[in-house]
Amino acid sequence: MKYSHHTDGGAHFSQDGKVKTVVRRQSVSLGEQQGHIFTLLIQGLRAFESLGTAKENTISSRRTTLTFEIKDRFPKAVRIIGRWYWIEDLPVDPRPPIFGPQIQAIDPDGIVHNAFIVGSPHDKKHVLVLTCIPQDSVSPAHDLMMFLGGVDPASRTTNAKRPTGFLAFLYPAGDYEQLKQRLGSIDYAPTAELLQPRPKID
Repeated sequence: MKYSHHTDGGAHFSQDGKVKTVVRRQSVSLGEQQGHIFTLLIQGLRAFESLGTAKENTISSRRTTLTFEIKDRFPKAVRIIGRWYWIEDLPVDPRPPIFGPQIQAIDPDGIVHNAFIVGSPHDKKHVLVLTCIPQDSVSPAHDLMMFLGGVDPASRTTNAKRPTGFLAFLYPAGDYEQLKQRLGSIDYAPTAELLQPRPKID
């Protein structure tokens, strides 16, 4: 499944041929976004299969591989955080003439993490900063994946008097059948093709 955050702030889950694009909401436009834009938490890395197909391993102008160096060989969980910045507002001191692709980021506790700067050839003014941080387990379940994105503006999320919203998913869901009955399913089921009689050839 894929998460998309469009320029106008439209955020949704989708994947051609897998799920319907119905789980969506209006988030912050990328022209106004500053800082945290999504978090992905993965617990149980050894449960994932290695990349196998040629397509998944191909590096091109639209696809590449980012390799994070993590000291702990078998972390209990990892947290990947995406932060969106105007390049001119990127808090870097001293400011080098060229950024990236690898930099060091310092979190609010003063801990240094390796980070990648990802840019788009179609947008010369913004960059996505990615960090991957090992951490302790967040659940007694052995393997899980949790995502959070599509958040409201900071003026709303930091105001305890106003409700706020975001998009999230959790896999696997422990009460899947109950959720399916209560919320329904967004799984994409293609309609059967109408069979047409083959024209006769004289």
